[in-house]
Amino acid sequence: MNASNFYWKDAQSRELLTEEINDTVMHFVSKMTAMGYLLHSYKDRSMSKAVIAMDGNLSEIGSSHGRTGKSLFGLAVEQVIPLTYIAAKNKKITEDPFLFEEVSEKTAVVFLDDVRANLDFEFFFPLISGKLTVNQKGSKKFTLSSDQTPKLLISTNHAILGEGPSFEDRHAFIAFSDFYNENHKPTDDFNSVFFDEWDFKQWNLFYNFMAECLQAYLKYGIVKSPQDKLELRRLRQTMGEVFLGWAEEYYSVSDDFNPSKSVWPDDCNLGRRISKKDLYNHFLDNNPRERTYTPITNFKKKLKAYAKYKRYALNPAKLGKDDKAGGIEYVCLDRRSKHG
Repeated sequence: MNASNFYWKDAQSRELLTEEINDTVMHFVSKMTAMGYLLHSYKDRSMSKAVIAMDGNLSEIGSSHGRTGKSLFGLAVEQVIPLTYIAAKNKKITEDPFLFEEVSEKTAVVFLDDVRANLDFEFFFPLISGKLTVNQKGSKKFTLSSDQTPKLLISTNHAILGEGPSFEDRHAFIAFSDFYNENHKPTDDFNSVFFDEWDFKQWNLFYNFMAECLQAYLKYGIVKSPQDKLELRRLRQTMGEVFLGWAEEYYSVSDDFNPSKSVWPDDCNLGRRISKKDLYNHFLDNNPRERTYTPITNFKKKLKAYAKYKRYALNPAKLGKDDKAGGIEYVCLDRRSKHG
């Protein structure tokens, strides 16, 4: 519950709203059902997912805070069923031919702990919903059947990027608040190191709770966690900090702007229909190094992500569809309501 509480700072100065309490409960239930899914041995290929434990609080892309309890979630799984732990911070993890060498037919869960930003999630699709080929050093490789292939748990301080039905069908996000952090650890609340310093009573409570997680999963399936914070992290990572900084300045509104006015001020780019090429050239003029990393097709994806991030309407006159005329593509970002 603590790791699901994103309002703990607010609770120090005021009574929490009903929707904030409900949000905390839903984050908690999503963790329970995700745990139950991992513990259950049955694999339904049509419902196979990777459980992805993420930091839910928004932060600058590339920054890595951690210490929120994600790894502890994985260690809890390991206390109940056979788990293969893989330290996953290697930048070229998907290029390691022996990545799964410790996996066997007894492995129930593979835990990739602390993956970096921009992980190639599609690399793990066969592990999630198909067969797994295990390549061991000095031994002949072998392939586990879909029934023997373990489930996948990933922890990360970043967002996992992807689009389309294949991506949506293969992940279940669970979000961790910053209630626990580098200055406040579970031992501060529970006066013992998890698993290592537990007595019989605590182990009994733990195993009973794992059974409750299984029951919750069997009854409800994997309950989706509230997505607002996770979606903002994903959108911010899709844009990158360089693009976000440019867009925030380009679409900024002067401090003295009065929202009750019927039109945007003349120096504001919000509400203006601007050619995509002009926008792109302005971005590159201000960030010349991005010419290598941001082709114009990728630039368009970033614009769409920024619109969602700010809750702006994209091409409102075209109801969100592409705006093309005379061989030129235009882009307009505006407030969802007339004056926001």
